[in-house]
Amino acid sequence: MTKAGSDQQGRQIFRCADCGRRQTDRSTSAFSGYRFSDDVIALAVRWYLRFRLSYVDLVELLAERGIQVDPSTVFDWVQYFAPIYQDAARPHRHRVGCRWAVDETYIRMAGRWVYAYRAIDEYGQVIDVYVSER
Repeated sequence: MTKAGSDQQGRQIFRCADCGRRQTDRSTSAFSGYRFSDDVIALAVRWYLRFRLSYVDLVELLAERGIQVDPSTVFDWVQYFAPIYQDAARPHRHRVGCRWAVDETYIRMAGRWVYAYRAIDEYGQVIDVYVSER
């Protein structure tokens, strides 16, 4: 790899001596190919997952920081990066606590009303979900 200048964001571009392909440090990242910086995407997805904000609310919060984004763009980010974040966070979860509670609600799924039961431990982690018609 040899240095071959810098891109529009000021990141160093490298050129492969064998094949001639150009790449930056970001080329192998999950964020490559996105116009916005890694920090903006990570912040928007984190806010969505942590605080359960709507896409419009996220767009407003980013606009307050001078970043103009469309809600459909934030939707695309969440759909792509949420599973990646969940896989990365899985090894760092707490063990299931000694105390837990069951939460019951009546919801509509696929046009039918069903009961949804959630087992939640003392740390607020969802242990299991059970859906039943009765």
